[in-house]
Amino acid sequence: DTSSFPKRLRMQIYAEINRRLIAQISSPLSVALAGVLATRFPVSGLLLGLALVVVTVALAGLLNPSLRRVKDREYLDRLALGTHTDFD
Repeated sequence: DTSSFPKRLRMQIYAEINRRLIAQISSPLSVALAGVLATRFPVSGLLLGLALVVVTVALAGLLNPSLRRVKDREYLDRLALGTHTDFD
């Protein structure tokens, strides 16, 4: 019975399980995708495309206020309880 554990601890455990699951699934998929793309496009074009994707994702992360506040425990507690507003 997991209800005897504090909610924050359960959330951290589930988050870690999800991260590991995504990492294990994405590794073979990325190898397969790289093989398919390498046969259809020149390598220099692939590297440029991937660099653009990395920069775009990094900029999106920097501009996302929720990601910037990921270590703000008070904000996360309010978010988990549903007592936050969009203007916090």
